[in-house]
Amino acid sequence: ASGADDDAATAALAAARFANLSAAVAAETTTLLTLDAASLEPGAHYALTLRLANFLGANASSAPFALRVAERALPSLFVAGGASQAPRASRALALFADAAAATCAGEDDDAGAVAGDDALAGADLTYSWTVADANRTALAGVSSTSVDPRFLKLPARALDAGRAYFATARVVDRRTGRNNSLEVRLDVQSSPLVARLAGGSARVAGASAPLELDASGSYDPDSGSAGLDATGGALRFRWSCKAANASVCARVAAAASPAGAFNGTAQARYASVVVAGGALAAGEAFVALARVLDAAGGRSANATCAVDVVDDGGGL
Repeated sequence: ASGADDDAATAALAAARFANLSAAVAAETTTLLTLDAASLEPGAHYALTLRLANFLGANASSAPFALRVAERALPSLFVAGGASQAPRASRALALFADAAAATCAGEDDDAGAVAGDDALAGADLTYSWTVADANRTALAGVSSTSVDPRFLKLPARALDAGRAYFATARVVDRRTGRNNSLEVRLDVQSSPLVARLAGGSARVAGASAPLELDASGSYDPDSGSAGLDATGGALRFRWSCKAANASVCARVAAAASPAGAFNGTAQARYASVVVAGGALAAGEAFVALARVLDAAGGRSANATCAVDVVDDGGGL
């Protein structure tokens, strides 16, 4: 009779837990569902479905989300920075995972020891990382460079800008065989372009000498190749001129090579421009602005150089 009473009590407890769980799920009308652990049956499997409805009566339901409740305590796992991060493609990536062995007092672990205050929080834990694409397909050839398995370290540009990835940390307690994992979504961000003009932001040019305006040192930090953006497309350059006297810029544009460099279009061949000597007189000045753009035109950066023209004796 005692065994039957125990079974009945267990069944009643499970039924009460499920009733509480069903009520909590049914009552939730926001985008966040929080469940009380006491309402979950150890070892049970649940299927949760999200249903959306609008004021017109239209509705739709998600595919069931499977939830399995562990029968025994698992190692706790934490990843610094949270479950959603936005690293830059041009910077080295470093994620850190930390875990502690399960320490439910009085619970016998699989090795026959009692987990409790004497359980070691890290000595018997092993860590591993995997990196997958947006479809959760593991990336071949992408692995951590860290000698500490708690870290996932990837070099700059190991992940492409504008794409999503999933990094999963997994910890195993070697004493018990219990394991836990945590997934981190990585939305890799593009980096700003860097525009550079050789010679700095201010220069002095001889009136009779050719003046080279060189922006070929500009680059995309997300690309490992000079002159190319992260997609492999060529960087493009657009030049403009500002001066107190409008005729100065007209003469600069007319004397520029390649021809058309100052006509407002952006081309890769305009990375370096030469203004022929004699186009400007001593005492005149202008500001040259180089705008560098990626192949798609989604990113740009500017660099400027103030040019003062002096007499270099070329007319003697």
